[in-house]
Amino acid sequence: MRAFLDISAAGKLVQAEAESEAMEQFANRSDVELVGSMLLETELRRMAVRNGFDQADVSDVLDGITLYPFRDSDFMMAGILPGEMLRSLDALHIQCALSVGVDCVVTYDTRMIDACSQVGLVTVQPGANTGANDESVAPALRRQQDEVLADVRASVKDMPPVDYDQLVADINADRR
Repeated sequence: MRAFLDISAAGKLVQAEAESEAMEQFANRSDVELVGSMLLETELRRMAVRNGFDQADVSDVLDGITLYPFRDSDFMMAGILPGEMLRSLDALHIQCALSVGVDCVVTYDTRMIDACSQVGLVTVQPGANTGANDESVAPALRRQQDEVLADVRASVKDMPPVDYDQLVADINADRR
């Protein structure tokens, strides 16, 4: 299972919180591949500075997470994601999760959970009292994502393909 981490989840691997033990067990499962955006490194390191944690501990956590860079088009796509309350950095995380393809987003942030559901990303919160069983999450996630993707494909099948590079160029031209 490919699991995208945001700061609310990755932070529990550095700072002891209520769900830290469950988060660590989830992160250490052999069937889980942890991924995130490059932004996660900055967020984790800033959290460590604010709270007086050792940067070496942050490096140890980051060593277990594959971090993906943003493409130029990700910034525009993040900007047009649905959700009036979606914060900019959260939008970038969600766009990265969408572009790299994940089975779930691990987050404890309620705004992030809501935003993920709006774009068809399934969320998990190891150790939180959500009623979900982390052991059986992957098949349910795949079914839910397949249903959402089928709905999206059906709604856009008659739309012409989007040339994202041209779209970004047009936006940049409009700014001038």
